Amino acid sequence: MADVGIGPARKRFHPPGVNLRLLLSIGLGAACCAQTDEVPSERIERVAVAPAKTSLVLGSVTLTMSDFVHREDVFESRYSADVFPFSLFDEAGMLKVPVSADALQALVTDGTLDFEGSAVRSDGKVRRLAGRAVSADAESGRLKVRITVVAGIELVFNTTYRFVRDGRQRPAEAAGPDDGEK
Repeated sequence: MADVGIGPARKRFHPPGVNLRLLLSIGLGAACCAQTDEVPSERIERVAVAPAKTSLVLGSVTLTMSDFVHREDVFESRYSADVFPFSLFDEAGMLKVPVSADALQALVTDGTLDFEGSAVRSDGKVRRLAGRAVSADAESGRLKVRITVVAGIELVFNTTYRFVRDGRQRPAEAAGPDDGEK
């Protein structure tokens, strides 16, 4: 850099290693900024879902699920639906939701995933389900699930999910679900 004024131009003195430190700082800063919430989908083998509750005209339904386990592009979980005060209508069975690795990665990176699946009761009756997952971060988010009970009537459950990774213990239940709509 040249000085303005009388006399020959002087070079600015740089202590040894300043350029190296500057380059390292810029490189580390770029690496930190380049990190995203992207998480390899092949590591997502289990999903914990908080219990969900929705209201009926004269009661409520509480849906409780075990961890969803990912097998061959399908998430599966055991469920129980407790109908209060009409326990005669309680049911249990298996939930199955096809989700490809690409769709799961899209949830982590893009933030939403629309899905369809089925609830198979213990007596073999199949119920259709559909929903949307919206990620809050790379580890968790919100779920809205609609389960068709009979033609024209569906139950809507709002809840939360959290990925369970690398064999770690199941995380504490996420914040409680919101009341669903009918």
